[in-house]
Formats: sequence, C-alpha cells, structure tokens
Amino acid sequence: MRRSVNQPDRKTYFIADAHLGADTSEHERLKEQYISSFLQTFPLNDSRLLICGDLFDFWFEYRHAVPRRHFHVLAQLARLCRSGVPIDYIAGNHDFWLGSFLQKEIGMTLHRDDMILFQGQQRIYIRHGDGLLKKDHLYRLLKKILRFRPNIFLYRLLHPDLGIPLALFFSHLSRG
Repeated sequence: MRRSVNQPDRKTYFIADAHLGADTSEHERLKEQYISSFLQTFPLNDSRLLICGDLFDFWFEYRHAVPRRHFHVLAQLARLCRSGVPIDYIAGNHDFWLGSFLQKEIGMTLHRDDMILFQGQQRIYIRHGDGLLKKDHLYRLLKKILRFRPNIFLYRLLHPDLGIPLALFFSHLSRG
C-alpha cells in the first residue's frame, strides 16, 4: 500500500543501494566509514532521510538476532530517529525480509514498494526501481516467493550463523 508523506519544510537526503556487508574488501570498509560519517554529521533540524532500498546487502530479522556487522549504522539511525529526524525506508530488491525491527527498535517508517513525498507544491514518487521493466516477470515472481510468509517462517528456522552467510552467498551470485 502506497503511503503519502507530507513534509513541506524539511530538507530531504537520500541513500540508495549502499549494499553494506556485500564484501570484506578495503572498498567496503571505506564505504561503511563514509556512511557512518554521513550519519554522525547528519543535520538534526528540519531534515529527513529517505533510504531508497538496499542499505544492507542482506537483511533478515530473526526473532532474537540481527546482523551484528551493522550495529554501528543501526545505532546511528536510531539516534537520528530519537532526535526527531524522520527516516523512511523503501524496500529494495535485497530487502525482501524487512520485519518490525527497523520500525519498532530503530524508529524508521517502512514502505514495502514505494511512497509519495509532498514537498511544498511538489509531489514526488519514490521507488527503489526493481521489477519495473516489462521483461522482469521472473524477478517479480521471485519477489512474491521470497516475501511469502511461509517461506520466511521456514528460513527463520535456519540458525543465523548459517542463514546470513547463505543469503550473502546468493546475493553475491545475483551480482554476477
């Protein structure tokens, strides 16, 4: 369901396709430092943050565990939310399994597919962009399969020490 957000007096900042955790290279470390620095210095007054999908290369919420590799970024996002900065997260093609953690514990507003932002007289349609091409039939089918609640339940049965590396492996394969 598309939600509309009206924020006429806020400056809007965007992050998209960061894919934190995609690999262990020096480039990855620098990317995480850059985003961390951006969040640490984010303006708290009259600003908002829109994350347009795939902040993490893989995200799955187990009932009692989240990927610890992203703890510092999650803590900074929670600090921004507590400071009154609205953060909207639009699910991307690596965000099939967003649950309630980012919303309840961090304070973000989640959007499964898209959102409309009203900024002054402007009406802005925002979407991650995956699955928009007519030829993306197989991807749209995969998306339905991965978001199917019984499949999420079954994946949750895997221990995080197995489930997270397995998902990262397939995520890496999809890049090729």
